[in-house]
Amino acid sequence: MAAWITGFLLLFYAGCEGSGFSPGASPDRMTRDTSSASKVHYLSGQVVLVERDASLLRVQEAVELHRPEVITLRLTSATVVLKGNHSGTIDQIQRGDYVLIRYLVEPDGTSSADEIRLVSKPQNAPLLPEK
Repeated sequence: MAAWITGFLLLFYAGCEGSGFSPGASPDRMTRDTSSASKVHYLSGQVVLVERDASLLRVQEAVELHRPEVITLRLTSATVVLKGNHSGTIDQIQRGDYVLIRYLVEPDGTSSADEIRLVSKPQNAPLLPEK
């Protein structure tokens, strides 16, 4: 299991390079108003639930070894979805997809997705149990 996590992290960092999806500010996001009270976080993992009606996305973190945490994120009109190097839509996100996400945590504790990048499944990645 650790091998797929290592592979996924390598894929994450390789995919981030030059993509504007990195811990540093990217030129296309510098104009976005992110309050200094909001904190930017990054997440890589597998989608476990998409609630389009409620505008929520639940993602199981890929980096936790023993008890992966499931993160719930709000989807807003400002959420950007990328599939490869092309624009995508929230409707393209499905349960089981692997994603790289930049999200904001507000002072009240709510988290909202800023950018979601759909990526291919890492080698040896475990599958989600059938629903």
